[in-house]
Amino acid sequence: MDTETGQYNENVQDFKIVSPKKAAKNQPELPKTPIKTANKYQELTNLADNNPQVPAINLKLDADYNLTLQEIHSMFPETENKLINGFICIQPNSDENRQKIIDLLRKNNKEFVLSEAREDRPLKIVIKWLPINQDKEELKDILESKGFKIIRINQLKNYRLKTLYPYFLVDIAKKENHLNIYNVKTIKHLKVKVETYRKKNRATICFKCSDFHHSAKNCECKPRCIKCAGMHETRDCSIKNKIENPICINCQGVGHLASWRGCPKFPKTNNTTSNLTYAQKLKNGIPQNNATKTINPTPNQPPSINNNLSSDIREFVNAIKIIKETLNEFPNLIEISKKLANSNDKQEKLNLLLQIIT
Repeated sequence: MDTETGQYNENVQDFKIVSPKKAAKNQPELPKTPIKTANKYQELTNLADNNPQVPAINLKLDADYNLTLQEIHSMFPETENKLINGFICIQPNSDENRQKIIDLLRKNNKEFVLSEAREDRPLKIVIKWLPINQDKEELKDILESKGFKIIRINQLKNYRLKTLYPYFLVDIAKKENHLNIYNVKTIKHLKVKVETYRKKNRATICFKCSDFHHSAKNCECKPRCIKCAGMHETRDCSIKNKIENPICINCQGVGHLASWRGCPKFPKTNNTTSNLTYAQKLKNGIPQNNATKTINPTPNQPPSINNNLSSDIREFVNAIKIIKETLNEFPNLIEISKKLANSNDKQEKLNLLLQIIT
């Protein structure tokens, strides 16, 4: 085809005529639409649920709680109230209103407990392998020199034996570098181990008001002694010796304090069973979930009935084993005993007894 005239050149031998179905067609150029790269979940970031919640105020339930709630509602109508475990959970909508409600409750001499925001709670870690007589103030200075803000340090102890452990519980304020505490490997040229504090699965008791589920740091209740029920903290009590027959300030029972976990008023916790295999449970003597439940021992009951039964059975088996070994030394004993039962002659019985010995 001649590009200038648009006519086919008959002298071109390589040119072939094809059918219209196989002929190439010019495709129109379509406009290219740009690809959107914006985040389609951008609107979710502006929701109110993503904003940190203001810590609640837990008002202790009393006779005139309704008047207190009416006064708070008239001044702060956007607050929400909910009854939880004997406390009224007051949820303010801002930190400013929260502080005003706290001042109002203090002015009216109300008892309440403050909830703590998660980001304000300290990081609790345990430092192991230090000397048991390590000075806590010196340890605090060493950690603060490394850039950590230390709130307090306590040495763990065995309250039953009244002995100290070489473990130190450290509360660290959450700052930009607070997680670097896990990178500390040596203190005073001694190798140490830093672990996260594992809290026991039981209810905590306040050292100020002797109530449960909160600490003395956030308690705004009246002090109450666990020993004498006086209006002072337990550590300030004049009773320093062991009480023979104490009276519980919660259930009024005789013979235990309010901190005893066997008290009827002590909160019960759901203790989860460990994930052991069937063979491990048999080895450790732990019954299966579908096995018959054993009766929990009472304070006046022996610590373990199963152990006593197993020891009695073991002694009985050993006694049978000794008797069997003795019978093997006298194989004719059973046969001669039958002849003795049928014999009436004394001389014959004597001869039969001599056969056993010989």
